[in-house]
Amino acid sequence: MASVGAGSRGYRYLHHGVDDHSRVAYSEILDDQRKQTAARFWERANAFFATSA
Repeated sequence: MASVGAGSRGYRYLHHGVDDHSRVAYSEILDDQRKQTAARFWERANAFFATSA
């Protein structure tokens, strides 16, 4: 996903998870897609889904 705006260059990455049963989605726009970033995203997504059940 390309950045838009004055002085912005590069990319941002949309990470998202969807609960199969309820179809509730959790998304974040992050600076990279490294495994550490994805793992931290998944921890936050799991916490979100645990509280929205």
